[in-house]
Order: sequence, then C-alpha cells, then structure tokens
Amino acid sequence: MSKLIPFFFLLLFVGFSNVKAQSKFTTGDNELDNSIAVVTKYSRSNMVAFQDAIIGKYNITNEQAQTYTAKLSGGDLLMVFEIASALNKTKEEITDFYTANRVKKNWLEIIKELGIKDKAFETIKSKVVNNGIV
Repeated sequence: MSKLIPFFFLLLFVGFSNVKAQSKFTTGDNELDNSIAVVTKYSRSNMVAFQDAIIGKYNITNEQAQTYTAKLSGGDLLMVFEIASALNKTKEEITDFYTANRVKKNWLEIIKELGIKDKAFETIKSKVVNNGIV
C-alpha cells in the first residue's frame, strides 16, 4: 500500500502536466485554434506541398520555406507570417519573438504582448482560418 501512494502522486503530476501542456498553445479563440491544428496536421503529412503553398502565398524562397518549417509547425508559421504582416514587421522578427517565448507563453499571451488589438486580431484570424492552403 505504501508503494502505491508515491505512484499515485506521480500519476497525478503527469496528468496535470499534460493538461497544462495541451492548453499552452491556445489563442483564446476555438475557431482559430482549430485552424492552427488543421494546418499543422496538414503540413506534417504534406510538407512539400505545404512549403510550395507558403512560397507562393508569402513570397519566400524555397530555402526560407525549409528554414521556417524546420523551426515552426505549419499553424504556428501561418500565425507568425500573418502577425508580421499585421504589425508591419519582418517574418524574422516575429519568428524570433515567438520562438523565444513559446515555451513559457501561449499564443494569447504572445498576441497581447505584441500589442495586437481586436481589429488586428480579427484580420489575423480571418487570414489563418481562411488560409487557402488546406
């Protein structure tokens, strides 16, 4: 019986850790979160097609597409590109900011920290949800 108590606490800790990890990458908007997940799943199963799509859509080179997809998942990449466009920043600036913060902060916190307000958020959301890639 005494061996089961530490095991129980370990299971509890792992369970709570997984719940926190799963909720870590949310934007606070279910439709946008679902789109990010769909694009990520698509990019993982169709990487070449995904890279070709972002090359055309975001005016980047093949080498840049490979570099970006090595750093970020498909859905996160669309978020980064659309945020960069909305804030009139470079893709590299937003990529660097996101990669430096993504372990500690979810998308909602990052969006707020970047100063993205309602109208800009809706524009970003619309472009990610209606991405034309998937």
